Amino acid sequence: RSSCVHRTTSDKGGWEPFTFFFSMADSGDGSPLGIRVVCVSDTHGGHRKLGALPAGDVLIHAGDFTHFGKRHQAEDLNAWLGEQSGFQHRLVVNGNHECNAEWKDETRSILSNARFLCDELVELEVTPRQWSGASADGERAGEGGGGAAAPKLLRVWGTQFYWPVTLGLENEAFVAIAPRVDVVVAHGPAHGFVDGEHPHGCPSLARQVRLRRPRLLVCGHIHHASGVHDPGDGSTIYCNAANCGSGSYAIANSARVVDI
Repeated sequence: RSSCVHRTTSDKGGWEPFTFFFSMADSGDGSPLGIRVVCVSDTHGGHRKLGALPAGDVLIHAGDFTHFGKRHQAEDLNAWLGEQSGFQHRLVVNGNHECNAEWKDETRSILSNARFLCDELVELEVTPRQWSGASADGERAGEGGGGAAAPKLLRVWGTQFYWPVTLGLENEAFVAIAPRVDVVVAHGPAHGFVDGEHPHGCPSLARQVRLRRPRLLVCGHIHHASGVHDPGDGSTIYCNAANCGSGSYAIANSARVVDI
């Protein structure tokens, strides 16, 4: 059974659709949920420079929403999230710029307009809308005329930020990821997937994702590896949603959009 990933690229300025297939997975029978996920990451205080986001059901920010932990940027991110009223749910995890910020114990209260996840599971009721697909000129995809589908349960696990674990060791926080999750959100990528020509991702995360087989892993951190990877074998789709460009803290990439 198939679903479709749509992504925007800064160089072409448009949407590039392609199709992937689901196989039997821990999260269910593998049939598409019909939920559209809009993914951003590594905005480093530049979230307002993204412009109007593509429409979707769920908005995910995969961390590094500040530049070196500046509190006013976290507070403005919260205000911006409150303006994204078209999404049924808004989710955020820490990046390395937030995990040791002076206000790290207040993150959940600062981000009052989103669900902040830190090594935890959230189960969301999502009513998928009948999306008409992405337009060729890169404008926001709209809703079709078929009305809303029945509510679906979306299981999302969001992690704290961790540096990669090597030497065959496991990160117990990744071992603790719940079974039958649909989406995993981790700031750092899994080793070998959207983590650069010379892989910078975490081998432990890669192993745990292979075991759990979520529909989607959303990450960031490695700016130059921003993009979407479909292994083509019915397994997990990997989305590095980093918005800042390679070697900079300037917004260079558009939001990534994934249908699951």
